[in-house]
Amino acid sequence: GTLVLPSPYNVTLNPLTDVCFTDGAASNLGNVTCFGGNNGSATITMNPIPSNLNATYSVDGGASTPVTLTAGGTFDVSGLTVGPHSISVVNNTTGSCPTTPVLVPVTISGPTSQPTNTTTQTACDTYTWSVTGLSYTTSGTYTGTSTDGNGCTVNETLELTINNSTSSTQTITACDSYTWAANGTTYTSS
Repeated sequence: GTLVLPSPYNVTLNPLTDVCFTDGAASNLGNVTCFGGNNGSATITMNPIPSNLNATYSVDGGASTPVTLTAGGTFDVSGLTVGPHSISVVNNTTGSCPTTPVLVPVTISGPTSQPTNTTTQTACDTYTWSVTGLSYTTSGTYTGTSTDGNGCTVNETLELTINNSTSSTQTITACDSYTWAANGTTYTSS
């Protein structure tokens, strides 16, 4: 058959469609500095680079955060703790892009336990520990905290042995001179 259309008529060939990301990857991982900290970070790159750079993301199912991707399709996530995370990114384009989240796995490294330090010390009568600034006069195990070069808290333990000094008195009677064995000095007067 033949189709006759009135002239002029509009025909759209290869209509423009939105470019939507379907995949993502993490890079530039920033490790957590101190045990229990949340200063980890990552750069997330979405592929292909979407035509609309607006998106939303959430970390581990948390609140959605709006973000504008760079021209290269990237954005940064901060505030991450040590361990694995799932970054959920959604195209923020009305139209042809799916609203199904793209999951990007991220694993942040860092200390998994509080750093500790043990000092063993023997002193005579008293010992002042620089960690606490306190003076101790009895043997025992003492604890405190310090800060390392990264600003992280270190649990400190002091294992202290106090040796108490002793004294004694000797009464000696000698003729003309006496050499004392304790110090090797010869005395000629009382």
